[in-house]
This record gives sequence, C-alpha cells and structure tokens, in this order.
Amino acid sequence: MGVFRLESFYEHNCSPKVVNIQTLLEEYRKENNFVETATIVVDGTNCLRTLYGDLDWIAGGQLKEFHERVNKLLDKFKELNVKLVFFFDGPTVEAKRPRWVERRLATIADCRRVFYALETGRYVRHENFILPPGVGNVARLFLKLEYGCEVHTSVKENDEEIALYAKKNNCFGILAQDTDFLIYGGAKYYFSAKKLNLNTMETILFDREKLAETLSIKVELLPLFSTLSGNDIMPRHLLQELHHRISKKNHYKQQIDIANYIKSLEIEGEITDEMYKKIAADILYKKPRVKESKERRHDGKNNGLKKDGEKKKEDGEEEKKPEVKKEGEGEEKSEEVKKEGEGEVGEKMDDSEEVKEKEEKMEVKEEEKKEEEEEKMEVDGGEKEKKEEEGEGEKVAENGDKKAVEESVENSEEYLKKMVEITELLKKSVECHNLDKLSEADDVVIDDLVAGMENREQWKEILTVALERHRSGLATTHIWPILTGGPFELSCCLEDFYKRDLPVGAELTMNLRRRIYGILLMEKPLPAGETCHKVLEWCVDRAFRNNPQPKHLEAWMPKGYDHPGLLALWNSSAEDEEMQNKRWSLFTRSISTNIDINEVKKLEPFLVAPTMALKYMVENLGYYQDWEIKVLVALALRVHSTPAEELQAGSRKSERTLERPVRLASLYMRLQGLIVFLISALNGPISLVDVLPWNNFDGKLFQFLYASARQNCIDSFLCNKNEKHLEQYNAILKLVLPIRPKGNFW
Repeated sequence: MGVFRLESFYEHNCSPKVVNIQTLLEEYRKENNFVETATIVVDGTNCLRTLYGDLDWIAGGQLKEFHERVNKLLDKFKELNVKLVFFFDGPTVEAKRPRWVERRLATIADCRRVFYALETGRYVRHENFILPPGVGNVARLFLKLEYGCEVHTSVKENDEEIALYAKKNNCFGILAQDTDFLIYGGAKYYFSAKKLNLNTMETILFDREKLAETLSIKVELLPLFSTLSGNDIMPRHLLQELHHRISKKNHYKQQIDIANYIKSLEIEGEITDEMYKKIAADILYKKPRVKESKERRHDGKNNGLKKDGEKKKEDGEEEKKPEVKKEGEGEEKSEEVKKEGEGEVGEKMDDSEEVKEKEEKMEVKEEEKKEEEEEKMEVDGGEKEKKEEEGEGEKVAENGDKKAVEESVENSEEYLKKMVEITELLKKSVECHNLDKLSEADDVVIDDLVAGMENREQWKEILTVALERHRSGLATTHIWPILTGGPFELSCCLEDFYKRDLPVGAELTMNLRRRIYGILLMEKPLPAGETCHKVLEWCVDRAFRNNPQPKHLEAWMPKGYDHPGLLALWNSSAEDEEMQNKRWSLFTRSISTNIDINEVKKLEPFLVAPTMALKYMVENLGYYQDWEIKVLVALALRVHSTPAEELQAGSRKSERTLERPVRLASLYMRLQGLIVFLISALNGPISLVDVLPWNNFDGKLFQFLYASARQNCIDSFLCNKNEKHLEQYNAILKLVLPIRPKGNFW
C-alpha cells in the first residue's frame, strides 16, 4: 500500500523527473571507481503485477505472454550489466493483519462486480483488476530456478528487508511501486516500476529529498509524516479526527496540512516519549460538539440568572458569533450551489482542473452539510437528552467548565487504554521506517522457536534448513510459517462467493492442505495437552466475507505411507531412486488414493501437475461435466507446444467471456498452486520448473476451446489434429475420469 495518497501528491507537486537508467549508470560507475556491475533491488511482489499490465486477467491469465515480459525485463538489464536482486513477500506481519483483511474484503467486492458484469454482458473495468493465481505464487520459483536470479523471500516486512539490503550493499537503485521507499531511502535511486519503459529504459525517479523540501520538513521527519498520513501500520480511520481539525477541507493538499502540523511540534533530534504522547493525545482529541450546544441552549434560557453579569454576557456574545457567521456562510454557499447548478445545465466542464475544483467544492459542501445536520440533531435531541443527563449535564452547563470535563475524559480507563495503544502504534510505525534502528533480517533466533519442546534438537535442525530454503527462494512461501507455528494464508482470486454450484478455492483444497500439513509437521513435537497438530489458517472462503476470522485446521498425518523425514527429503537428490519412490508415493497419495502411480510416472513432467489437479477436481469438485475436464487436458497439451508469440497472434477470443469457465480456471490454477506447494515440501518427485503454470494454461485459449466444446467439438479438434497429443490426451483421461467411453463423447 505505502503511504496514503503520497504517490499522487508527489506526481502533482514535486515535479517528478524522467530519467534514463543507462545515463545514470554511467555517472554511478564514475563515482564508484568504474565498478562493472551495478545492483538494483526489485520489489518482486508489486513489480510483477505492474509487468502483467494490460494482459487479459479475467479468463485465468495469459501466463506464457507474461513469462515473455519477465524474460524481456531480465534481458534489458543484462545488456546494461545490471544485476537484479528480487525480494518477495513472506508471511504477513501481524501488525498489518487488519490491512490484509481489508484488502481481501475489497477483492471479494471486486469479484462480485466482475461476475455481475459478465452475467449482464457489461464491460469489466480494469480498476477491478485481480492478479491471476498462476502469477504471484510461483514467480519467485522460475526466477530462481529457470533464470538463476538472486531471489529472497522476506521473513519480516518485505519493504524493510529491501531497504536494509540496498543500504548494506550500496545498491545503485530500488525498482518498485511503493511509496514506503520514499520514506526509507536505502539506495541511491528509487525508480518507478509502473512508469518503466523497457524500450527506452526511461522511468520516473522518486526523490525523498525533493519530497521533504516540498513539505518543508526535515528528511528525518518523513517517517512521522508517513505515520500521520496513514500507512499499513497506522490505520487511517484512527487519524480522521486529527485530519479533520488540521485540514483545510481540501484533500488534495492534506499532505501539506500534515507537514504543517509536524512543523508546529518543533521536534529537534529524536522524537521523545513525551512527544509521542502529545501526538497521541491530539489524535484522540474530539471536539465536544454536543456539550457545547447544550451549554449554548442552557445559557440562552437562563441568561438572567448568571451571576457574573457583564463577563457572562460577553461570553454569551462570543458563543453566538460563530452561529451567526455559520448562518451567513450557509446562505452564501446555498447561492453558490444554485449558481453551480445553473452552470451545469448550460455547459459541461471538460477541463480537468475545473473538474478537480468542482469535486473539491462538492466535498466541502458535503462536509458542511453533514456538520449542520449533526448540530441540528444535537439541538433537536437536546430536550430528550436533558433528563437522562440531568446530573452531570446540568453541572457542566452551570459551571461552563469544559476543561474539567476534558480532564475527566482523559483520566478515564478507556481513554488511557487508547492512549497506550495509539502511542505504541506511533512508535512502531515511525521506527520501522528508520533504517538506523532496524536490525538485519538474519536475527531470527531458532532457539526461541524450539524453546520448551521435547527432542527439540532434530526440529531445530529442520528449522535451520527450512529458513535457508525459504530465504533463498528454493521453497514456496507457505512452508516456513507452518513449521514455526504461524498461519497459512490463502487469498482470493477471481471467484464467485455467492453461487453454490462450485466451491471456492479455499473450500476445494481443504483436504489437500490437511495432508500437506501432515507431511510438514509429522516430526514436530506436539504441544502439551494436544493430541494432534492444528494449523491456523487465514483462508478466504464464503464465511470470510461476513466473519473475517482465522480458523484452525487439523493436520492429517501420512499414516500407512513411508515418510523418510523432512531432512532426508530435502537433502537427497533426484538420483536417489529409493527416495524418489517415497516422494512419488507421498505425492500421489496426498492428492488421490485412487490413481495408478506407475501410469503417472510415465507422463511427461509438464503433464503431471495438470493431471493430478484434474484428478483432485473430479473427486472433490461435485458438479462437473466430462467435456469440461477434456477441454483442460487438451489445453495443457496445446499451450505447451505453442510459443507465446503464436498464442498471442492466433488467440481467438470467444464472442463473450463465459462466466463458468472463468470460475473453473480459478479453481484449476489454485489447485496447481497447491500442487507446487506439495512438490516444494517434498523436494520432488519432479522439478518445480516442470510444473510452472505457463507450461499448461492460457486463459483466452481456454475460453475459445470451452465455447467450442459446448457446440459438440470432437476430440481431434481439441487436440489440434495432433496424433501425439491425441494419444497423450486419451492416456490422461483414462487416469482422471472414472469411466472412459469408447469413441467420441459427443
């Protein structure tokens, strides 16, 4: 996410500079004794999303075309003799869990909009973009295994580890699209991934010095600016009252108002605990509008009974003046609204600046209207509330002592609890953006993770190897948190959470997850008083949209199968025939107990993952038709043998994007992602490179074949009249479908 609205503010107010990376490299090499290789750290998580760009994402993803785009990125930087180091997100930091939940709920809403558009034949907006499941979860694997790139998976916060790596290794730049790097610093340059033109190697340069200059604050205070603007750690809803008071009701310039507030604090050096408390108090302060209106009402009725004569009279006049002013302002604003309404009838405002100004005025009017309604409700409800708050309300009105009321609120238990909470959030958010205070990511203490366990030495050794595999990108991101007692996360892809004819991915893959957990946790000592291992899951299922809470899922141990131990699986090679047989047994039995292992072994490696995914779907999906399974088998064969350029040039789009194959594609790709997870846990029995999804799936081609199959296409057409493909096609169907009819199914 980064800092709220900071990217837009920077682009409109800081005159971002378009730079040529090759030119900057020449200058950098001169400054660094003509060093041959420069290093750019890439935030892989958001850069790959940017690289996916305008490719079709609704039908399931154009994965081979995306693969070619990544290949082009690597080749371009290789020509400039630049080393790219990729960092990917690991498990979510718990401080950011509320934000994670918020994003998942937003994705569910986007899914609903997309499917509504598909059902009604409307245009699907790109602003509802959801990254296909075959992109993000395996990108780190092909960068590491296929291209030999240096890949890191974070253990803590990904942004922190990127900035620390860049600073420690004196890196040339950071390539990302996250305004947190404007706050961190770390490298000499921060390049925009979204604006990168691979043909010219030009992009926008983000400069934290220029940002601080525009805001008129010190660079050292940018972490506090980020915090008070709202980021992943400091939720924006907690800052609304503060923003309302310091803002001039123009959200386009709210960053300037926040910077002015920071300047008013007159911070010298480090931020003290007392200053954090002061800021927390400012965040929690609320204008006592209801009590003020009661005082004005009470003073109006009892004006003659006041003892302090002249002084109280003057106070009464001072209180009435703002009301008179508000009435005047209301009349002027109503006339402005009237004039604007007349102007809109006469002509349309096409100029972007005029539209922007109009939006600002409308927001101001809405806020003022809301305030007037609140005051009216306060006055109208005054008589009703009078009896209920007779004791304390009358005392406040008689004494006029607002300060005493504020002190009583500030000393309340609830207020003090909130003060502690806000102060801790402020400190955490500010300090996590200060590279000087951040420790290196290598401070994971394995001894702390095994403390109190019986026979912990073996588990400690397993965790040590697992951490190394996790950091270096040799394992999927799920393994490390499961081994260390952390949660498993399964986000949502393009799924319909309202229809019941098909399950969503989290529901379909539940039994497969149980078996993978059993393989990973079989050697872990059980917690005291527990009879089985349970894994905490943050999975987006149908219940999540109404109750976004984690659940525990029991691990199913691989009883009856020979589990040689995780270290034996991870340390032995594919040449060890005995170990390979054990891997094959665990692999196939985790997915299905009703499949011939020897027949699976005979398949070409790229067909193993699709075959096992389809077998699992047939046994667990519920409602499906045989011809839908046939289309997915034929698709895998055709995609593997077709170059990306040919797929792009010859892709025939069906008349209309069909809704059911979109959902089937999401389930199919979600299953393939879990199969990659299983293979990573077993370190085999086939190479991860062979099961990458761009070897067997293309969204547009799937839509075309699906639409054709509904019109009774024959098998030879699905296999593109390729005899070898038809032979493989029949072999897979024999493994997957419970009954294989003779001849053509249609």
